[in-house]
Amino acid sequence: MPIDSFSVDETQANLRKPGAIYPDGRKTRDRLGKYTVVGSQPSFTFSRDDLIFTIGSCFARNIERKLASLGFQLPTMTLEVPAEERVSETPNEILNKYTTAAIVNEFRWILGIDAFPEEGLIAVSENQVCDPHLHPGLPPVSRARALERRSEIHALGAVLPKCRVIIVTLGLVETWFDGRTGLYLNGMPHRSALKADPERYSLRRQSYEDIVADLEAMHDILSSHGNPEFKMIVSVSPVPFKATYSGQDAIAANTYSKSVLRAAAERFCTAHDNVDYFPSYEMVTLSERSAAYADDNIHVREEMVSRIMELAASRYVPGYQAIEADTAKWVNKDKPLLLYQDALAARAQGNYEQAVELMKYLDDTGLVAKAKVEPGEFYLRYGTTLARAGYAGLAEPYLARAVSLLPGQALPQYKLGLITARLRRREALFHFQRAVELAPDSVEFLHRLAIQYEREKQPDLAVRTFEKVLEMDPNHDGAHTGLARLKVRAAPVALVPAPPRA
Repeated sequence: MPIDSFSVDETQANLRKPGAIYPDGRKTRDRLGKYTVVGSQPSFTFSRDDLIFTIGSCFARNIERKLASLGFQLPTMTLEVPAEERVSETPNEILNKYTTAAIVNEFRWILGIDAFPEEGLIAVSENQVCDPHLHPGLPPVSRARALERRSEIHALGAVLPKCRVIIVTLGLVETWFDGRTGLYLNGMPHRSALKADPERYSLRRQSYEDIVADLEAMHDILSSHGNPEFKMIVSVSPVPFKATYSGQDAIAANTYSKSVLRAAAERFCTAHDNVDYFPSYEMVTLSERSAAYADDNIHVREEMVSRIMELAASRYVPGYQAIEADTAKWVNKDKPLLLYQDALAARAQGNYEQAVELMKYLDDTGLVAKAKVEPGEFYLRYGTTLARAGYAGLAEPYLARAVSLLPGQALPQYKLGLITARLRRREALFHFQRAVELAPDSVEFLHRLAIQYEREKQPDLAVRTFEKVLEMDPNHDGAHTGLARLKVRAAPVALVPAPPRA
């Protein structure tokens, strides 16, 4: 049975669309190259006001970090487990879900559709257990801690129905099955469990039909328990598995895994008007390997993730502008300290576009620390440079990060106030108030607070604040002008009697 069909007229129209012709190396050398770009047609839009719920393989964590840096709200990033309970530095890697069956299970548990099966916890010693439905590499913990951690994860069920956008990344099809609970797991059980009870567990490779059924189950759950206006973006993770238990060559086994997931995703997306497929898998795997993957040939480079998610934002978020740069021409590309100095020099010369490109590269590639600059200072300069380059919407999240990293400093609050005021956000008033609290002797900050009071239609506070400015600087032209403006607005309007009728 075909997944869709097209009339003759539709086929001819489709053939004329951009990207319909596969790139011919004799004619087009830019589409397939170091950073391959694949077209897509979003069926909906979203904004920074929409909550985004991400779930899936480790690539979902990459997506989270980049979207958060762009100012989007991701509730899953609020979950942080202690460092001793992690495999890497990612605070919420405990949420990684590598199979579609594991995603379905988690949706049902966090939304309270089913109770989490406590008998599914695997005892690995007298006092410690493993949760096979979480990241398979996590160290064992006490049973009490395992259940406590489960409660922390299930608390996300309260916010999931508020999330309008659900991003799902599909990881692999090799799935471990627990014969005692009748549930698929998130990875291979602890080796001690396999040794103690080998009959209990088995490895199953899911089929195309299995994956489609799981995707449909996710959609059904979200339709009945999620946001009434939810939209899904489905992608296939470009991260291969490290090893296969199937007996095949790992390359062949990974190809089967990704092919089935990709085919099922296409079938699923064509069946639902509120589901899009985003081709991050194709963009990574068809780019130059050295640009796309880290040296382990498994994990995707942060710069590649950044490019992909900025492209996604430019397609889904109205008004979003992606920033591109030809990094190959940079003399100091591999010297973070010199690259940052180049950015500061460009900024000082008023070349804000170039400064933005350089700072963006340092941030995207995780080289800020190697540039020997404090993160708070970096994001303050990056945010203000974006603002001067005309990217006010992009500047806001970076200045917000500077505020969080430098909570006791007034300047980040003031700069964030300027940007949020430019974007007509109500929180601008709070940032100006906070800046004045932190730097009460600043005439500049106090004057801008008075202006914001005026804009927020609080004339009494505006007048008092302008007067405070004049107490500090009697010759402040802006304060005199502001007071005069407010007095004119407050003056009663004289009523002129109409002339008598003849």
